[in-house]
Amino acid sequence: MNRRKLLRSSAFAGTYSLLSPFAKAVGSNGELRVVVIGVKGRGSNHINAVISHKKARLVGLCDIDSDQLKRRVVEMEKRHKITGLKTYSDYRKVCEDKNVDAVCIATTNHTHTVIALTAAANGKDAYTEKPVSHNVWEGQKLADGQAKYGTVIQHGFQRRSETCWADAFAWLKEGNLGKLTLARGFCYKPRKSIGKVEAPVEAPKTVNYDLWSGPRKVLPIRRKQFHYDWH
Repeated sequence: MNRRKLLRSSAFAGTYSLLSPFAKAVGSNGELRVVVIGVKGRGSNHINAVISHKKARLVGLCDIDSDQLKRRVVEMEKRHKITGLKTYSDYRKVCEDKNVDAVCIATTNHTHTVIALTAAANGKDAYTEKPVSHNVWEGQKLADGQAKYGTVIQHGFQRRSETCWADAFAWLKEGNLGKLTLARGFCYKPRKSIGKVEAPVEAPKTVNYDLWSGPRKVLPIRRKQFHYDWH
C-alpha cells in the first residue's frame, strides 16, 4: 500500500493511527494557542485574524515552502514585533505538538480535509478555508471525524461567520424592507488566463512537493505559477 492509499484509508477514516489523540490543554493564561498552516494568500488573513483576537495567541507557522515560511516570520518580527514563533514544515508535527490548541488551515484545496482530520484526531480545533473538502465523500469523513473526536471544525464561510451579515438578516426578518419576493446574487471576478506550459515544470526547490500533493497522486506540474492559480 503506498502512502496516499494509507492516508485515505486511515486519516480519512478518522483513525489517524500514526498520531495518538491527547486531551486538549488551553494555555495557562486562558488564551487559545494557534498555528496557521499555509502562510501565503489566505493564510495571511488568518494570521492577522489570530493576532488581532483578544483570546488567541499565534504560537507558530507551518508551510511546505521554506521560503514563504521565512518571509512570513520576518514580516511578523518587523511589522508586528512578534518573535519566538515556532516554525513547522510538516502539518503532522503541528498536530503532534501538545503546546498547540487549534489550527487555521489555508493550504492547497485538496489537503484541507486530511489536515483537519489529523488535527481533530489529536484533540485540536480546526478552522479550514474553502473548500472544506475536495468532494462529498471527504466532507462526510470530516463530519464523522468531528463526531468521533468532539473537537470544533469550522468551515471558512465568512458570510456566515461575520456578525454583520447575521445582524443584516435579522433586520430584514423584522420586516424593515417589507415582504421580500426576490433576491439575486452576482459575483464577477475578471482575471488573466492561467495559461499553460509545453512541458511539465519543476516545483520550486524550497517546496516539499510530495507533502504538498497530500492524499492525491504526485502529478507533473503544468502551470507557470506554482502557488495558487486555480481560481
